[in-house]
Amino acid sequence: MRFVYIVSAGVVLLAFADLFLQPARSRSQPIALVGVNVVPMDSERVLLDQTILVRDAEIIALGPRSSTPTNGARRIDLRGYYVVPGLADLHTHPQVIGDMTQYLASGVTTVLSLGSFIDDQLLRWRDSTRRGERLGPDIFVAYYVDGPGGPPGRTIVSAADGRNAARNAKAAGFDFIKAYNSIPESAFVALTQEARVQGIPVTGHGVRSVGLKRGFSLGQIMVAHGEEYLYTHFSRLEDSTHWGEVASWTKQSGAYVLPNLSAYVGIARQWGKPPVVDTLLGLPEARFLDSIWRTRWRDRDYVRRQGSLDARVAFLKRFTKVLSDSGVPLLAGTDSPTIPGLFPGPSIVDDLTLLVDAGLTPYQALATATRTPGEFFRKFARGSDRTGTIAIGNRADLIVLRTNPLEDLRRLRNPSGVMARGHWLSRVELDERLAPLPSKDGPRP
Repeated sequence: MRFVYIVSAGVVLLAFADLFLQPARSRSQPIALVGVNVVPMDSERVLLDQTILVRDAEIIALGPRSSTPTNGARRIDLRGYYVVPGLADLHTHPQVIGDMTQYLASGVTTVLSLGSFIDDQLLRWRDSTRRGERLGPDIFVAYYVDGPGGPPGRTIVSAADGRNAARNAKAAGFDFIKAYNSIPESAFVALTQEARVQGIPVTGHGVRSVGLKRGFSLGQIMVAHGEEYLYTHFSRLEDSTHWGEVASWTKQSGAYVLPNLSAYVGIARQWGKPPVVDTLLGLPEARFLDSIWRTRWRDRDYVRRQGSLDARVAFLKRFTKVLSDSGVPLLAGTDSPTIPGLFPGPSIVDDLTLLVDAGLTPYQALATATRTPGEFFRKFARGSDRTGTIAIGNRADLIVLRTNPLEDLRRLRNPSGVMARGHWLSRVELDERLAPLPSKDGPRP
């Protein structure tokens, strides 16, 4: 799945600049979520009838409602509701501010951008959000590079290019580097070596010149699609004899895998089939989709391809279960909104439910969007906050739900409330921020 820079995005870049990424309100008064059932995600358990006390951006107390004082706090009575950590989507390509609005309204409080036309803007949004000047999801930004045929200014073909790319990424303040398919071997080796010197981790695809196994040994810390194993290590789908071996060296490398089943399934339902974009644009989630994505989706050529991807979908599901059973850390990610049907925000639930369909338990699937991303960012993003679990001292990124999501992850849709860096947004407030978003050619709620 090739990422393409959308140069026309610049004309609509700041269309919704005052929606979610607005100046943050004062948080001097603590907030108490009272009577909630907490799914802390440190283990598979639920803590009943708890109070979570938040001051500024941090959880400062967590305990039984009957014994946790809330003196002076703004009390929000949520007895009977469930609270889970905010979700993370580690494969996004945002282009407009409305994308961020939709992520947060769906409970996605952390995003990793793996290539965007608006990288410089994303870096500014990241910094102002972390300073408390604006309200939105926490943003990590990767510096996208490719080999011959890559985008202008991001193409590396020699060792010198690779070293310069790592230095440029670090100097510009990026959190990660994303390496794409066609980087020559010498350039990729130099990129990873210099990235290690600069202290900036390398993520990305399975670079064809080296393959995933060597890529991991050189220091690539995450692969952004499970399908990359198809292109670098599996020539026959029916041959499962090497699955355990591949999972073993992946585990030993310490690398993380982003299965990205939602994206592959989304492409498979269009590949060589009758056009479905109009149907996708008629879904309720499309009400908030920016016109840039409506145009982009209609331009995708999946329906003009030959054959079927159904067998590969089945393979990827089975292999994802093998990776999970082997202890390989898995991460949630959607590749939204670049692929038709992958909506910014809501599609994270599709990604998690597909992991359950692949054989993971609901707890294991939910961990790929909570606890494991928290561990990933703490390990590889210097100075990042503690997130991914609900615990004293962690950043107060929380989702409030009417019922227990561990019984059915589809219950994560349309949360009753979201807390981002200690800012509480009820469902009413979330909907108020979504209401202005539909593009002029799209239906309104």
